[in-house]
Amino acid sequence: MNAITASKDFEKSARPLGLTKRELECIEHLLDGRTVSQMAGDLGLSQHTAYEHISKAKAKTGDTTIYHLCARVAAHNERQKVAEYLDAASEATREAYRSSNEAPEESAYLRLCAVLDSLSRSVKSGLSADSFFNPIASLVLIDKHMPCENQAKERAALGELRNGDRPVGEA
Repeated sequence: MNAITASKDFEKSARPLGLTKRELECIEHLLDGRTVSQMAGDLGLSQHTAYEHISKAKAKTGDTTIYHLCARVAAHNERQKVAEYLDAASEATREAYRSSNEAPEESAYLRLCAVLDSLSRSVKSGLSADSFFNPIASLVLIDKHMPCENQAKERAALGELRNGDRPVGEA
């Protein structure tokens, strides 16, 4: 395997669901509410070629309709946002640990980092991370791993996530 092949393999594995860049562009246009003819015009394609990209994407994912395909890609995009949030929360918790005087073996911060990292890996893998999406299991994790002073804030944030609200200060 040469450097060019390795680069192409990495680029392909970095794309969600094994779709090509052009297929993803077409799906993103559909997610933005564009019609196939609008999408074709925007991307400089014929309508036939635009349909072909969508058809190939459906075949790769096993979806039978454009709606299922769009739902799958939208869910993937949301899962990526959740994983990025978990990674940021984990890094912020690590920074808090570094500035604390806690011993590693007694650190609630490090236990919370482990939970956040585990959830992030589960979300990234596309598996159902029951401990994150199940509110009851999430409350158990909060009680077990979080310092008491932060539990009320995390319970409120979990309630906002469960109800579909955005935390205060986020767009």
